[in-house]
Amino acid sequence: MPRLRVLLKNPHNQLRRVLPRLQPRCDLPPRNESVTMFHLTHYHRPILQYSLQILFFLLLLLPIHSTQAKDLSEKINFTALAFDDGMGRALRSPASIFYDTHAQEILVADAGNNRVLIYDKDLRPLYSFEHFVKDRYADRMIKGEPKAVVANSSGDLIIIDNLVSYLDILDFRGNFQIRVFLNALLGDTTLNIRPECLAIDQNDNLYIVTAGDLVTVVVLDQYYNLKRTIGKKGGAKNEFNTLVGIAVTNEKLFVSDIYAIPAVKVFDTLGNYLLGFGGHNVDKSDLSLPSGMMISIDSASNSELIWTCDALRQVVKVFDSAGNFLANIGGFGYSLGEFRYPANISGDGKKIFYIVEKVGGRIQRFEFK
Repeated sequence: MPRLRVLLKNPHNQLRRVLPRLQPRCDLPPRNESVTMFHLTHYHRPILQYSLQILFFLLLLLPIHSTQAKDLSEKINFTALAFDDGMGRALRSPASIFYDTHAQEILVADAGNNRVLIYDKDLRPLYSFEHFVKDRYADRMIKGEPKAVVANSSGDLIIIDNLVSYLDILDFRGNFQIRVFLNALLGDTTLNIRPECLAIDQNDNLYIVTAGDLVTVVVLDQYYNLKRTIGKKGGAKNEFNTLVGIAVTNEKLFVSDIYAIPAVKVFDTLGNYLLGFGGHNVDKSDLSLPSGMMISIDSASNSELIWTCDALRQVVKVFDSAGNFLANIGGFGYSLGEFRYPANISGDGKKIFYIVEKVGGRIQRFEFK
């Protein structure tokens, strides 16, 4: 049965724009290398300490000047923008974005408006529906706060929500099918397990980051049966603290952690640790507040590029397959190619990718040459 959705007509027509190609900001002007030293009295030191803390925070918001960043920016063009549902209702705290390669559609979890939005690949609004969940305290359904959504090859939508701990499986129009409880799959219904983010591979295997009583990555097959768990909470390089981002290919699993070192960890899909990189300091390769992730293939070298949002620095960081830093994309701002708290990134794995801004309430589309 073909998957058809009704295209919503935009009554204002100016709410969604396809704009001229612009390069995102990736560089800083050269910094002044001269530093003036001066003597501090005892009374000046608290003021200086406070000022340095502010300066440190501001520096985190700025992209790092590098030749690699400039080279990468020349390969990236801004191509489209969306900030509403096509009917004038603005995005409100959108939490995640997912590119459905089968339908060539964009799925957005718009938590602040209790809904899931669906766009075509050019960011034209197609369809939206409110997400309802079971009330914990009464026998009724209430409006949820969807925080992540992915689609499988059959068109089913898998949604996780801030208000419940189960996976919601819906058809492509948003109609309920089944619920999946992770604690029941793991054999202990007393566990408090909260799904935090989702990824899906080409074989419809689901990868679910969990928090609460179990910090791990739960892997389900296409029929939502448990296959394995990957990793556990701990201080070793292959263990987790607080996972906040996930991406998967057919061979590798990538996760980002807000506290653990290394900040990005790479496993094979069987759970064997391969490598890790990045810290949480001020180095250009560090991640201050990582969030969503994406993997693409550089056609020139046929190698992986790892894209990771950093919500505190207001950039997307790009690494090669070995974890070497390549560039910062963006920077804080309201202009095209700039971000206000980038929450997630998704794309076709080749040349098109989309970034959703949680505070900015926008979706920006880019093309990577």
